[in-house]
Amino acid sequence: MTDHLDDLFAEYRAGLTPEIVPAGPGAVRATVRRRRRVAAVTVVATAIVLVAAPVAGYAAFSRGTSTVPEPGMSSTPAPSPSTAPSTTPPPVVTTPPPSPPNGRITRSDLLKARVDLPEWAPDAPCDESGADLVDVGDEDGDNLLTTVKYGDIDRDGAEETVAIIACVYLQTGQMQVVAFDRDEAGKIVTLGRVVATDRIVGQAKPDQIGWIASIDPRDDGTVRVVVGDDYPCCGWKEEWVQRQTRTYSWQGGTFRQTGGPTRYAPNPLFTDLVVSAPDLKLMINDDGDPYGTLVVTVENKGDLDAQILVQISFTQFRGYRLGPGWADCATVEPVPNELTGSFDCTLAEPVAAGTRRTLRFGFQGTEPPGDSLGTVSMSHRDGGEHVPDQTFDDNSADFEVS
Repeated sequence: MTDHLDDLFAEYRAGLTPEIVPAGPGAVRATVRRRRRVAAVTVVATAIVLVAAPVAGYAAFSRGTSTVPEPGMSSTPAPSPSTAPSTTPPPVVTTPPPSPPNGRITRSDLLKARVDLPEWAPDAPCDESGADLVDVGDEDGDNLLTTVKYGDIDRDGAEETVAIIACVYLQTGQMQVVAFDRDEAGKIVTLGRVVATDRIVGQAKPDQIGWIASIDPRDDGTVRVVVGDDYPCCGWKEEWVQRQTRTYSWQGGTFRQTGGPTRYAPNPLFTDLVVSAPDLKLMINDDGDPYGTLVVTVENKGDLDAQILVQISFTQFRGYRLGPGWADCATVEPVPNELTGSFDCTLAEPVAAGTRRTLRFGFQGTEPPGDSLGTVSMSHRDGGEHVPDQTFDDNSADFEVS
């Protein structure tokens, strides 16, 4: 069997040998070049695999970070999360604003300081710039400190001082509520006026404030002020005063009324009296003494009956009471035989509301009056005490004596 196969292979080689052509030197060189290219490609591919493998491993290891190494960069592993620098931004440090000054000023400190006050009425005699406050006001022109309260009225987080101050003048004067604070240096400064009475003297009108009774700074920054229609003085009792509570707030650098009524209704205790009198013409009697009768008209325009006091005065004429007209008086001053230039008559009967009465008062002098003037005035009296009138200006009238 082996010999047979050897014979077959020998015949096959003998048949193929003539057909084979040697490749020659060129073919050999081409083959060599092809083999070198294959080897170079194999080397490059191997290098890429060797580089890409660490890169892929690094990317897998540091996945989730923002930095990925590029080819050619160092493949040193990144620090572990426990040692890596923090990416949290540093905290922002803010400086808190300075605390507002403490405007709680004691009463004794106010009395020691010189303060600037809001304007008083034009006829008020009290200081405004660099004014001294006093604890007892016994002279006209004193700035009397009556009440001191505290509250955060400008809503800055610190308390301010609210005070009632009165300008002393005659028996009434003027009042105002003033707010004080301190500046950053601790000096007392004036924020402004909360509210004030409207007149230094005389009777307030329905749209005016005649008296300030009390103050109450509230937690919401407002200031409640109890005000009255008239100052309790000079025969006018405090229980006769009509009171109202009005609210004021600090807005836009000033105090404004933000609650409560803005005017008063006519006080039911008031009357509205009007008096008039023509000039007094004197004649001469047989003894050469001047005499005459003054005609006085009284009108009660109010809603209440009025018990009226009539007062008559002369600048130069002096005389005695004369005639039956004085019988309308329940009381008269002076006594009948006293020579004087001033007379008071309290009428025996009240003048009813809505009515008018004419009175006749006779006088006799001892010598011609010359250029004398006279005044007649009247007022309502309740139980013998003077009661202010709604329109005080028409409660008196001037006349000439000739």
